[in-house]
Amino acid sequence: MNPDRTHTNLTEMPLPRAIAKMAIPSSLMMLAESLYHVVDAFWVGKLGAEPMASVTAVSFILWSLTSVGELGDVAAQTLVAQSVGAGNVERVRNRLRHCLTLAFFLGLALCMLILPLRKTMFDLVGLEPRVIAMASDYMLPWLIGLPVVFLTLPVLAAFRGLGDTSTPLKLMLVIVCVNAWLDPLMIWGVGPFEGLGLAGAAWASIICHVIALGLGAWLLHRRGFFPDLTRRWRGNLHWKWFGKIISIGLPIASNGVLFSLIYVGLTKVIASFGSAPVAAIGLGHRIESFPYFIAVGFSMAATSLAGQYVGAGRYEDAAHAVWKTCLYCFVAIVPVVAVILVAIEPIVRFFIDDPAVVAICSEYLRIVGICWLIGFLEIVLTGAFSGVANSMPALLICTPLTAMRIPLAYLLAVTLNWGPSGVWWAIALSSVAKGLLMAFWFSRKRWIKTSVQAA
Repeated sequence: MNPDRTHTNLTEMPLPRAIAKMAIPSSLMMLAESLYHVVDAFWVGKLGAEPMASVTAVSFILWSLTSVGELGDVAAQTLVAQSVGAGNVERVRNRLRHCLTLAFFLGLALCMLILPLRKTMFDLVGLEPRVIAMASDYMLPWLIGLPVVFLTLPVLAAFRGLGDTSTPLKLMLVIVCVNAWLDPLMIWGVGPFEGLGLAGAAWASIICHVIALGLGAWLLHRRGFFPDLTRRWRGNLHWKWFGKIISIGLPIASNGVLFSLIYVGLTKVIASFGSAPVAAIGLGHRIESFPYFIAVGFSMAATSLAGQYVGAGRYEDAAHAVWKTCLYCFVAIVPVVAVILVAIEPIVRFFIDDPAVVAICSEYLRIVGICWLIGFLEIVLTGAFSGVANSMPALLICTPLTAMRIPLAYLLAVTLNWGPSGVWWAIALSSVAKGLLMAFWFSRKRWIKTSVQAA
């Protein structure tokens, strides 16, 4: 198969069509991922509030770990997109080889580091003993499968860098269906096979990642973009490209790690009010994942568009494409936020019937939901800055403002006695501030000089 016919040069297309080609499949893929998490929440919710609180506590730690994996994810999409923009197919294989190597060893190292510490980590968060035991059991399969999870990220990112967002969407739909089938079987068992309880949901997710990785690597190989496994892999690795991957991905990965660790700190504040608020924010995150993942889909589009325009030396066109992407993202998010705000309580009751969790989760969604109409800018523009190989704004703006959530949450929730709603307000206000400041920074166009130097 001719590799030149299996990628899309977005710079040669009309801009609205290019945005639609990238953003619609990317957003649909991320919405499919939302559905993936919704399925998990549905089945775990049937186990009760304490299992839901356990999954919430684990999800914030896993968020931190997988954020490290974004080193390979972000760099793979950016470097592949720029290689396509420059018309260099061999460079695609070379850059992907480096991203995959780094991803595997990072996943393996984190697995070995965190595995013996997982119970201690949950003790520090201040969870109840039963919740800690369940969280530890749920986290074990995720840690064992972490290298697979990390390898899956750059494989899917490579398709987006090639201008192909339909393939990741199809892969995600496959694993959503597999997960929906596996979850109840792994949790409760079937016939003579005993269920694994909460851990079964985690094992189902790991199996889905194995399937996605295998199918994705096979498709890239068929198109001629996957690194040749029969040649000397190690001999084609160069330290300077590991440095380049880290320089591109580290600011966003660091922001993601800190972001998730801050949520671990917020969980400690929330847990002081009992298990119900912890379960509520976990469920609330899954429901608000629909606007969040729409924004992530447009962020992926912004990364690929900006990367290819920069690779072609068209810097002003890159800026114009990013702002258009922001506009289209806003139009897409408005109706989703409106549906959530109008039908909050019925949506929450679909997942869990605990009255306390329903009330607290509904309040969370009312406070945080409306802020998505501005907060989406942070996500889309983070992708745009990544595409122009200038990820520092995500670190310099998003990181400190996210860190401010902990003292602000403590002030509002504990000192001023607002309770859990104080935490929700801290999250909402910081999201709005980050979106506005990221938009201001991008509008100044100082990133053009950095992109010229990087090229």
